[in-house]
Amino acid sequence: MKSFADKVSKSLYFNYIIFSIVMVLIIFIATYGIIKQNVQNNLNILFKNKEDFINNYYLDMTDEFFSYMLGTNQEIENIDFVYNLDNLSFVKTPETQSSFSFSYEDLSKQIYVNDSNQLYLINWQYFDTKRYIYGVSLENLNKALNSEGQTGDFISVIKYNDRYIIPNSVVFKSKLENILSEYPSKISLENNSYEVLYGNIRSFDFFLLYNSTVLLQLRNTLIIIAAIFLVLGFLISRTNIQYIKSQISEPITSIVNGIKNVKNNRSKEIIYSEDDEFRLIKDEFNSLYKSLSKTIKELEISENNLKKNSEFKSNILKILSHEIRTPIHTIMGFSDILQMKIDSEEDKENLRTIKKSSEDILNKFDRLFERSKIESESDEIKLKLSKFNILDVIFEISSKYESMCRKKGIKLKISEENLEQIGDSLLDYKKVKRIFEEVIDNAYKFTDEGEITISVEDEGDEIEVSVRDTGIGVKTENMDLLYDSFFQTENYLSRKKDGLGIGLSIVKSYVTMLGGQVFLEPLDEGTLVKVSFPKGINKQKISNIDPLEDIKNAQKIIEQNDLKRVLNIISNTLENIVKSTSEDSVYSNMVELQSIFKSNNFVNSYEINTEILNSLKEKETREIIDYYKEFKNVYETVSYSL
Repeated sequence: MKSFADKVSKSLYFNYIIFSIVMVLIIFIATYGIIKQNVQNNLNILFKNKEDFINNYYLDMTDEFFSYMLGTNQEIENIDFVYNLDNLSFVKTPETQSSFSFSYEDLSKQIYVNDSNQLYLINWQYFDTKRYIYGVSLENLNKALNSEGQTGDFISVIKYNDRYIIPNSVVFKSKLENILSEYPSKISLENNSYEVLYGNIRSFDFFLLYNSTVLLQLRNTLIIIAAIFLVLGFLISRTNIQYIKSQISEPITSIVNGIKNVKNNRSKEIIYSEDDEFRLIKDEFNSLYKSLSKTIKELEISENNLKKNSEFKSNILKILSHEIRTPIHTIMGFSDILQMKIDSEEDKENLRTIKKSSEDILNKFDRLFERSKIESESDEIKLKLSKFNILDVIFEISSKYESMCRKKGIKLKISEENLEQIGDSLLDYKKVKRIFEEVIDNAYKFTDEGEITISVEDEGDEIEVSVRDTGIGVKTENMDLLYDSFFQTENYLSRKKDGLGIGLSIVKSYVTMLGGQVFLEPLDEGTLVKVSFPKGINKQKISNIDPLEDIKNAQKIIEQNDLKRVLNIISNTLENIVKSTSEDSVYSNMVELQSIFKSNNFVNSYEINTEILNSLKEKETREIIDYYKEFKNVYETVSYSL
């Protein structure tokens, strides 16, 4: 385990690295950016100068032509040849003479190629009613361009069509031609780096390569400076960090030893003499320890009282279960026997009343025990999921209450609208039955005239059951309290009506376990209760299932050691699904899990896995994995309890 001082040191090292890197980057970017911008500015200026030089050269050729033809200047520097187009003869012969062949198209392009493949920048003029053509070879032009500067500072290259005019001082001409054919903005040549700028002048491409080797030298220099900076900073920070560690470790060690002494009852408080922030920690701890000691004693007293109350409550429930249920069953039994032995109809009716009252008492005890178990043993109440049509539950309960409602003078009817569209749902049959027993029982109990209407709607992903009555209704201000145990409103659940006030709290608990919702809506006449459930699988259902029942079923067909092996395989397969990174991996493990559940008689788990498999087309892979995370947690909890 690392000490706090080590963590602080690590944080300082980390901050130092971040700071050093940021500083080096700032220096590098700033310096490199300034010099690069300077190089780019010089390149732009130089390119403009060369462009002006070419344009001026073109004008100078024209001036020299007229001076030469007028005889005022016999020395021509900018012109390599003058050719008379009328008599097809040279006035000034080029250094490499060859037969000329040209067209007006060539003249318009201002570039002329003679038989020796010499490239020329040309112009033509009329003089003394005759037409002349004159020009300078691009090689001579490029020599003039490259002579205006120190060797190595820049290189100018002229290109026309696919031919390049490159200075003789450049060794790797062919390599440079291949590079320039891509029109790059930067190249490396002869261990030098060049920034490249190009444009089209007088119908030929002109490249200017500016030596930017200084940028490479700067980069190397900055790397060396950065390395030195990092090393020096590391050595300095190392020394500082060691000092800081010692300043942190000593008081922390003192405080920790003090806590250990308090823990082992060797001391009742921490002793620390230095006057710094750690003294405040010492004072707060000592104060907290005294307060906690007092609180612990109070909690121990309270815990003992709670244990006594809990034990008393459990004993009361056991006594009620044994001492009241047994005599009530005896009363009911003797009531049946006496009815067979007496002839008086009045006495028989009295005995039937006794039996019915006894059944009501037992029913209330059952509901009371059920609610008590929900509150005190909620972790042990599990779902047994299966596919069924919720109409089966509604019809079963309705048949029980139909005759009771008829005797009371009210109607109980089931809306027939869309009943044929109601599909199966994955729910707990017994708990759904208990939910609607409580809801319909409340409607029956508090409706003295009118009717109770039950309707069922299939909403696609959900199934919704509505129970509407024309009873005495409920006040809006009491809506939030109806789900509390033993609560009865002045009207809806008043003491004038028989009941414990726990029915809706049971409904709320079971509906929540199934991932559904329950709503109560006061009407102008009566009350509307809506209960909705998700038809398919969801995380709430998975988290409340009971694999223990599946394990008990499996024990009937496989040995204990085999059962442990099967549980390990299930756990590993669930783990594989949770960690899967692809849809194919998830699916293959789901199919494998399905085979394990089926072959080992894990009925409830098989049903759930089937439902998840059926939802693959509608659910995202991420949601499917979330289902299996809950599945895995449930199995881990059961395995741990085993």
